[in-house]
Amino acid sequence: MKHAYLIMAHNNFEQLLILLELLDFPDNVIFIHVDKKSEVPAYISDLVLTYSPIIFTERINVYWGDYSQIDCELTLLQAAFDYPLSFSYYHLISGVDLPLVDQKKFHDFFEINKGKEFVSFIDKKWTEEHRIIKKRIYGYSVFQKYYRSKIKSMNKIFRLIDKISVELQLLFRINRTKMLNEEFMFGPNWFSITNEFTEYILGNRGWIEKVFRYTLCGDEIFLQTLMYNSEFYKKNYGENLRYVDWERGNPYIFKLNDYEELENSSKLFARKFDTTIDCKIIERICESINERKD
Repeated sequence: MKHAYLIMAHNNFEQLLILLELLDFPDNVIFIHVDKKSEVPAYISDLVLTYSPIIFTERINVYWGDYSQIDCELTLLQAAFDYPLSFSYYHLISGVDLPLVDQKKFHDFFEINKGKEFVSFIDKKWTEEHRIIKKRIYGYSVFQKYYRSKIKSMNKIFRLIDKISVELQLLFRINRTKMLNEEFMFGPNWFSITNEFTEYILGNRGWIEKVFRYTLCGDEIFLQTLMYNSEFYKKNYGENLRYVDWERGNPYIFKLNDYEELENSSKLFARKFDTTIDCKIIERICESINERKD
């Protein structure tokens, strides 16, 4: 069983190096998208691992909340899907994620659960209460391209204008979902999916762009929507097996005193980590994984 790791990275490259070394394993191929706005250090661009080839995809400028986030994910999926090897699973992670298990255990888990999809959905009742779908899908978020200023205050102004624009569209009962047959769903963008579902997603690239080009944070809706309205939903495991804490942060950055919590989480990945805030937790996880390998 071969696995494709799809990594979205934009900073903290020393930490990315640690992640890559933890993922180095036979039958893994690693695909990396580095935000075009970032400069890639030579120790990353020239890196050769022992087992896993590293493929750098075409680079695009990625902006928060923008369609470019979806475009980045699709770029990674397409690069992996077009690779000469056929992959059983595609795993989307960020450059500040870490695995919580060694790769032998990781591969064994997917061998046991072969054919299942690993995508998380946020409870529909909560989504409706917070008007997530209405605010993101009903109206058109037409000011996304103006979020890109290097001046943070300007970004905030345009986000406010965009928010007011969407609320006005809702007030005037604009609802573009009336022209669509799909039921829209919401959840985190990180996933582990099969080759079959990957092919289905890439076959719907035109629909994805048409529907989500002017959608705020559409990366948290498009994949869940495609799955929910297809036969693949019946094969879903029920979660993506990522441990992310939104209660203590946006998301919370794990520290050394969180180690036991992470160890007992029964998840495969966790995010996020930051060497500039607490490198000890990263060292501890690396030690634990390397001990298991031995």
